Amino acid sequence: MLARRVTLDSPTIVGGDFNFTLRPEDKKGGRPFSYSFGAREMEDAVLANNLQELPFVGANHTWCNNQPGAARVLVRLDRMFLNSADLALMPLASIRHLTRIGSDHCPILLHLGTPNSDRRSQWFRFEDVWLSYPMCSKIVQ
Repeated sequence: MLARRVTLDSPTIVGGDFNFTLRPEDKKGGRPFSYSFGAREMEDAVLANNLQELPFVGANHTWCNNQPGAARVLVRLDRMFLNSADLALMPLASIRHLTRIGSDHCPILLHLGTPNSDRRSQWFRFEDVWLSYPMCSKIVQ
């Protein structure tokens, strides 16, 4: 996590499992919501570094404790942020929370909204576990 102001003048994407609940609607079940020190620190870093949280499509919660019934806890822990330089290049960027399969977290798919003309500068990382998702196996085949 970005703990203080850093130089983010070039396009920057920050995303992942932040392990903080930022708003009461981000949590369902378990102990009542509390605005932790870590969440305040994260929001301060987001503001200090001019990061914008991307809109999402899909389930409201990205993590589940996999317990049945009243013991089930759902939380939105996974997020994606872009800085102003990125938003200028990709104003239609968004994320999709995919279905959880074999994990307690939902995978997050980043959609940049615009094609990148310089294919050589793109990074692509493939995880074998993605093949356990029905949609991914169709794409790979």
